[in-house]
Amino acid sequence: MPEEKFYISDSEREELFDFISANEGKFIPDLIYDTPKYEIIKTKEELSGCIDTKVVGFYIIAPSFQTEPMVLRKLDIGGPKYKIDQRTGGPYIHISFYRGFAEDAAIKHKSTIMFYYARYMHYDSDVYEEFKAPDELKAYYNMLVKFLKAKCKRIAAPNGEKYWVSKSFLEESTKS
Repeated sequence: MPEEKFYISDSEREELFDFISANEGKFIPDLIYDTPKYEIIKTKEELSGCIDTKVVGFYIIAPSFQTEPMVLRKLDIGGPKYKIDQRTGGPYIHISFYRGFAEDAAIKHKSTIMFYYARYMHYDSDVYEEFKAPDELKAYYNMLVKFLKAKCKRIAAPNGEKYWVSKSFLEESTKS
């Protein structure tokens, strides 16, 4: 499962939203829904509000790589509730915009993690038939990684690990 972790600012998250939107991508919050219909985030302000008050995880879909619908599964918790079924349909890129960091974090800045699964299950299969992530999804993911890496510098943290950290965050840190 390809996965990348970045330490970027809120304004860079907004730039990422604009970049994804310009490339026909859509953000779907990883929420529990009251109806079998998911919501699509339409503005960066909506995205920021959702991160601040509802959820940090989102699915990114785009017509260039999505071959099947996203599937909402009915949950058995206090009335009709629905959740997007992981790895079924799509495919999609998963992204999380964390709100903070642990006290013992190597990088004292909120992180953004992005990944996709190597395989997904056909949404209409009774036998859980899998299909590989298409090349178009991999290309879109790589485009996003390249976009974010251009905003970051790879640094070694005190723990010896290497991280992609926002150039603007690093500049602000050296001023303090």
